[in-house]
Amino acid sequence: MRCLFTRSPLWLTLCLLACGASAHGSPAGAEATRLRALYEREWLWRQEQNARQRDAGEWVPAARLPRVDTQAQQERLAYWEEVLAQLESIDHRALSQAERINAQVFRQIVTTLAANARFRTYQAPINSDTFFWSGLHPQVGGFDDAAAYERYLGRMQDLPRYFAEQRANMRAGLARGFTPPAVTLAGRDVSVEPYLVPGEGNPFWGPLDHLPRSLDAATAGRLRQRALQLIDTAVVPAYEALLAFLREEYLPGARKTLAARDLPDGEAFYHAQIQAFTTLDLSPEEIHATGVREVERIRRAMQAILAEIDYRGSMADFFHFLRTDARFYARTPEELMGVASYVAKRMDGRLAEVLGFLPRRRFAIRPVPDAIAPVYTGGRGGLDACLMNTYNLPAR
Repeated sequence: MRCLFTRSPLWLTLCLLACGASAHGSPAGAEATRLRALYEREWLWRQEQNARQRDAGEWVPAARLPRVDTQAQQERLAYWEEVLAQLESIDHRALSQAERINAQVFRQIVTTLAANARFRTYQAPINSDTFFWSGLHPQVGGFDDAAAYERYLGRMQDLPRYFAEQRANMRAGLARGFTPPAVTLAGRDVSVEPYLVPGEGNPFWGPLDHLPRSLDAATAGRLRQRALQLIDTAVVPAYEALLAFLREEYLPGARKTLAARDLPDGEAFYHAQIQAFTTLDLSPEEIHATGVREVERIRRAMQAILAEIDYRGSMADFFHFLRTDARFYARTPEELMGVASYVAKRMDGRLAEVLGFLPRRRFAIRPVPDAIAPVYTGGRGGLDACLMNTYNLPAR
C-alpha cells in the first residue's frame, strides 16, 4: 500500500523536462507555444502550492508549510481539471513529435494529480515507511545563510497548523474507511517519539549545530535562541498532539483489510492507481498474471544458477543458507557503509557507458537517522545523498 498513498510519478516530471529541452530547439508554432505556457504555468503554480520558492536560481522550501486542508485540496482539483480542459483544446496534430510527447507526459502528470485529489488520497498521508511528519528538517547538516535559517524557523512555527490540518484529513479518512491497512502501520507511532524531546535534544535542533561561519555572533545567537523557543512552544506540542491522535484514534481505527478494492470506490481507485504507476490501461488481473509469469521465469533462472554452482540442496535450503551465513552480512555499521561506498564508486566508473550524459553533482552516502531507522527501508536516496540503514544489521 505504500505507493498507493504517497508516492508520486516523479519520473514523468523528469521525462517532461528532458523532452522539453528538445522542443525548445525547434521553431514553435502557436499550439506549441500554448502548450509550453500551460505546463510552465502549472509547474510554477504547483511549486507555490508545495510551499517552495526561488532562491539563487533553485527551488527551496519557503517559510511555511503547504496548505493541506479540504478547501485547498478542492481548489487544486478545480485548477487541474481546468488545466486538463485547456490541454485538450490544443490541436495536437500541429505539434512536433517531441511536443506531442510533452503533451502526453504532462497529461499523465496532471491526470494523476487530479485523480488523487478526487479520490481524496490526502486523507491518508501515512504508510508503512513514509509519513507526513518526516522530512521536515534536514537529516544532516544545515543551511547556507541566515535567510535559509529564517525560512526554517518559519516552517517550525507553522508545524501546529500543518499537523492540525493533517489530523483533520486523517479523521475524515477514518470516518469513511480510507486508511492504509492497520497491519502496515504497527509500531510506526514510535517514529514520533524523538520529537517529544525539548531543547537541543530534538532532531529539529540539528541544523543549528551547523550554522555557517559567515554568520556574525549576534545573528547566530538570535537564530539559536529562536529555535529553542520554537522547539518547546511549537514543535514538541505539535508532535505530542500527533502521537496522542495516532495512539488513541488512528491506529486503533485503521482498516483491518488489505486490498485497495476494500477502500471506498475501491475498484475505480485501484484502476486510477494502476494508470498512475504504469500509464497503461491494465486490469488488476492482467498485472497479477504478469507477476505470476515473472516469478516463474525468475525461479527458472535461479534453478539454473544452482545447477551452475553445483548446489545440491533445494531452493529452500539455499534461501536458508543465504539468510544465515555470516559472510553475507555486515558486522558493524562502518562495514556496511564502507561496502556501500565502494559499490557506489565502482558504479561511478561505469555510468558513462550506460547513461552517456551525467549529472555534475556528486552524492554522499549517509546512515539513516536514528529517529526513523527502525521503520525505514534498507536504503534509498535522491539528488544529494543515499541513505543506508545501519539499524538491525542481521536484517540487511
